[in-house]
Amino acid sequence: RTLNPALQLTERQEHISGLKSVDATEQAPLQAGTVAPLEDYRTVMVQRAIFQSLASMGLPAFTIHSVVRYSGRAMKNMKNTRIRTWGPIGLGLAVVPALPTLFDEPVENAVEWLFHKGFEAYGGKQYVGDAPTTGREDLLVKKPTKEKEL
Repeated sequence: RTLNPALQLTERQEHISGLKSVDATEQAPLQAGTVAPLEDYRTVMVQRAIFQSLASMGLPAFTIHSVVRYSGRAMKNMKNTRIRTWGPIGLGLAVVPALPTLFDEPVENAVEWLFHKGFEAYGGKQYVGDAPTTGREDLLVKKPTKEKEL
């Protein structure tokens, strides 16, 4: 609604977003606002893609590969062939539940910080607007505050 404030919302959209449609006859024409380049949808898509490639694919794959590789080396002299064969695989799979808690928050904070500092260095304060350095996802989760009716 920042770029197109005169957009008419359906009842369902009003209910979900908590916003009210503006009737053109009620007030003066609205001026379109601007979105800081850091919060532009294209920037957010690139930021999310980098986060997903690092936190969901790259680092977990490297971690699982390392666990399997080094546990295989540690178990190479075991007499039981089943343990020697399946032990490293089981250890690699056992690491998977810990990966989101291990990588998600640090990678997200690092990517947000890099984008914020990069945009601030390239375009100055107007390129980042009033966005925080990290923790932007927390702000997106919050529900909009509804105005009290008189």
